[in-house]
Amino acid sequence: MSAAVDPVQNPQAYQRMLIDLVGEDDPLAVQEETSGALRLVIAEAGDLLRIRPATDEWSVLELLGHMLDAEIVSSARYRWVIAEERPPLTPYDQDRWVAALGYNGADPLELLAT
Repeated sequence: MSAAVDPVQNPQAYQRMLIDLVGEDDPLAVQEETSGALRLVIAEAGDLLRIRPATDEWSVLELLGHMLDAEIVSSARYRWVIAEERPPLTPYDQDRWVAALGYNGADPLELLAT
């Protein structure tokens, strides 16, 4: 899955794109509601969970796995920002992680619980 904006080449534009996705909603409220919304998507997707809409796009499960990766990476980055003066915030190859971690074969509720 390719981002509309390259986070490595243009981190400020990527950050703005992500913030704009929340719109006028309170980011904390969005975060609190995400788990319930994902449970609904999983329940409604049924057999479509593992199907990629196109060869260069992720399935619902791969998207869920990516969200898990992003949560883990963000948690580490928060700690670096708090603990270090000028921490390096290393990017990661999200496509490589999704492929290597085999999310399409995972249990969706286990991914969500993690």
